[in-house]
Amino acid sequence: MTVVELSTPRNLLDAVEREGRHPWLATLPTIVEQVAEHWSLKVGGPFQPGGQTARVALARRIAPD
Repeated sequence: MTVVELSTPRNLLDAVEREGRHPWLATLPTIVEQVAEHWSLKVGGPFQPGGQTARVALARRIAPD
């Protein structure tokens, strides 16, 4: 089981609005969830205010049950 806290940093949201990257942003939750599931990760909230081209967050490995 993975745990993902997915929010988007302010700077990234601004860049998405300015550059029209809404389709890419719409795929981000699924991509993060798939990667977290594959690697058994707990993904935290993003670093704020963040960059303009990526979502960077702390992730920790979940111990197997």
